[in-house]
Amino acid sequence: MSVRYMSVRLSRVGSGVDGDERTVGVRVDLGERSSESRGSTGQPNIQGTGEKMSDADSKEQNVEAVMSAPRRAVVTEERPFFYFHYEMGVDSQGRIQFPSKWKRKSGGEWDLIAIRVHDDVLGKDYIQVVTADTFDRKTSPLEDAEFNDFAATAERHDLSERIMPLEFDKNGRFALAEHFLESTELGPENKAVLIGFKDRFDIYCAKDRTTVRQSDKANLRNRKLKSF
Repeated sequence: MSVRYMSVRLSRVGSGVDGDERTVGVRVDLGERSSESRGSTGQPNIQGTGEKMSDADSKEQNVEAVMSAPRRAVVTEERPFFYFHYEMGVDSQGRIQFPSKWKRKSGGEWDLIAIRVHDDVLGKDYIQVVTADTFDRKTSPLEDAEFNDFAATAERHDLSERIMPLEFDKNGRFALAEHFLESTELGPENKAVLIGFKDRFDIYCAKDRTTVRQSDKANLRNRKLKSF
């Protein structure tokens, strides 16, 4: 007995490796056959006769699935960029207003560490302020030093007396400890000048600003290599 079949053609232009079409055919046996050929259910046999999906088709479908999936926003960490210099008053409690231009755009406060550093030209201390990440990076050799490295131990002991974290109040002010104020001569009578550079800034007594700039210029004249 003759056999009739119906072929279903599904084509996708350019889905092949060479840009050719791919065809998937399905043959449905519609003719009368004996029970042996019809199977135990007596239903027509359905045979797949088309080509299998190529690797290129499978990869393309995977790419389409990835591209159609919802994308998550990429969150980049905000980094500080302290620049220029600002002259700020110091109140009776040693509080200094943090420059509004230096505040986090995303809200909150920077995690900052203040370090007292002696300036030989001034004959007194000034204050370096760095981010906690920068402080950790600069002091990592002290953390990695052996316990019997007494030079490293001495440096840790010395540094522990010259550092303090900066904490901000609701008005955006930070307070310096008393020994920081004394060694730098900062106070209600002597304003502070904050000089920024990227992830750090320095705090000097404002009356020493001229002396500091003269020292800076002398150092620049003697320096052979400049960044800019």
